[in-house]
Amino acid sequence: MVRKPEVHFVISPVFELLAAMFRVATPDQIQSDDVVMIKGKAIQLKQWVDQRRLLLPSNVKDELEVFFSYESYLGLTLIRYAWEAKAYHDVDLFLKALAKLDAHEWFAYFLHTGYGSGDSVDPEQLSTATTAIDQSNLPEQEKWKLLYLYVHKEETKQRVIQLLRTFYGLMSDEFEDFLEQQQFVLNQVKDFAESLGTNSFLMRVSKKYRMPVDQMDEVVLAPSVFYDQWSFTTSTDSFCLFLFGTRQLPFEEPAYSADKDKVDQAFKVLADEKRLSIIRLLNRSPLYGYELGKRLKLSNSTISHHLSLLAAYDLVRPVRNENRVYYEVQNDQIKKLMDQMLQSLIKD
Repeated sequence: MVRKPEVHFVISPVFELLAAMFRVATPDQIQSDDVVMIKGKAIQLKQWVDQRRLLLPSNVKDELEVFFSYESYLGLTLIRYAWEAKAYHDVDLFLKALAKLDAHEWFAYFLHTGYGSGDSVDPEQLSTATTAIDQSNLPEQEKWKLLYLYVHKEETKQRVIQLLRTFYGLMSDEFEDFLEQQQFVLNQVKDFAESLGTNSFLMRVSKKYRMPVDQMDEVVLAPSVFYDQWSFTTSTDSFCLFLFGTRQLPFEEPAYSADKDKVDQAFKVLADEKRLSIIRLLNRSPLYGYELGKRLKLSNSTISHHLSLLAAYDLVRPVRNENRVYYEVQNDQIKKLMDQMLQSLIKD
């Protein structure tokens, strides 16, 4: 039975704070055309990040690297907590809620970063927590880091809260402008959703982010200035939150100048050794992202990148099973792509 999820359109200084911290912690991942709007002026995001990093004490940069690493992005798991605690709309309220949260319950969010087994984890049980860490797709260094943080949960919690306070203090004067930008983009999204109708709009969102939103009870859409052309997704078995960059609207299809260009780009995506291995594995049986990463010895960020590209061209399809998403190969689409490529190369 198809569900009719409740859709929330929100702006959030908390989500923006966490997104900004992630971007400042990962300058090497910023693209040359990524921008951030400051008081109506477009500034290269790399320039803004470099300026902020110059202002940061070395210990703050070190802490950002610990909690906002590109491979584990632990800090971003708090986006879901902020929503569940109804503290996403106010940074001070969010920090107070974090301070009151039991360290075990708080650390449970960290244990659900990236592609894990999907099994239930009791953060109060050392054996299940360490097993979850060991079976994750995190690189070995990140596993050891997460294990250390788990053993020192209360200290870790205080470190994160202090880092959030420090970073927010450095950019709080800019947040009013960021929230205005969020609201402007959110109004565009809401207007489009209203004109298209909820069901059709959610189909667009589902295709864009390769997530079966029609199987959810609750869907949250939130824009982010710092995510620019990126997106971030967090979900449970009945809930999904999409944080989308203000230049990556959740209903827009990728633009191509011609069908030939689309075919060429899709073929380029397919003609990658790792992606071919993913296709071959999925032809044997559908697999979860966690299982694919384990079999191919790929980290969270790498397997996510490959699956996103394949899904963007409908070469694989995500399917939700309870609170986990597995992937199926789309053989008909692959055959269609191969036929189109032959037609473009071979003269009748």
